[in-house]
Amino acid sequence: MTYVIEGARPDDSAQLGPLLLTAWLQSYPNPEAGISEDWIREQRGSSATPEGIDRWREYIEAVNQETDLLFCRVVRSGTEIVGVLCGHRREVVTLGPMYLLSHVQGLGLGGRMMTEFLAWAGATLVWLWATEYNDGAVRFYQRHGFRITGERELWKGRLPNLRMAREVAKAARCDPAAAATAASGFPQGHADPRSPEAERCASGCRPEICPPLRVLLGCPTGRAFGSSGRQEAAATRRRRPRDEFARTAVSHP
Repeated sequence: MTYVIEGARPDDSAQLGPLLLTAWLQSYPNPEAGISEDWIREQRGSSATPEGIDRWREYIEAVNQETDLLFCRVVRSGTEIVGVLCGHRREVVTLGPMYLLSHVQGLGLGGRMMTEFLAWAGATLVWLWATEYNDGAVRFYQRHGFRITGERELWKGRLPNLRMAREVAKAARCDPAAAATAASGFPQGHADPRSPEAERCASGCRPEICPPLRVLLGCPTGRAFGSSGRQEAAATRRRRPRDEFARTAVSHP
């Protein structure tokens, strides 16, 4: 069986709404927590209605126009969609929803989607909500660098969720002393802008973290550069109705 991971298309909305409901019914029933199939259908059944499908279509159209702010990938098996991972960028990057149908779990597809998502997110804080008793999902996120923060919520007063966060990778934070090379001739605390260390630094540096490298690379004073600069610019961009939809309509609980 061949599986393809690619960007969502507006016509995928007809499958994504029902997929979300199916994934919930496979993942979340828990008598001890009071989560029944009837309760799930009451809370998430609207995703499979014509209105829910229309919301997915609007969201995917927004994703395709705001690729720096919104992310959505699907897993295809022929003409069937069997998985989805979406996210959005504001002050931090939020992951969700992320689901794979049960019959394709354990094939490495979740890891492939996560790799693409983290590459899109770049060197910034990423967080998500995971259901507390969904041990497989919690372990999956931990393998990809997420940690449990201790923050919890009861979604709709019943579903126990916990916050998980993935900190900025240390390699993306500038350490001018470590980045300096003896062969460069630059004084201690300054990195040779041609060096691999400097390139890694620039990929996620903020000017307040690494002023010397900012100057060496020609970044204007007071402005961020690299992926962090794009993220800050995106975070301050005027919000459109599509972005508002992305924050509320299909966010992971």
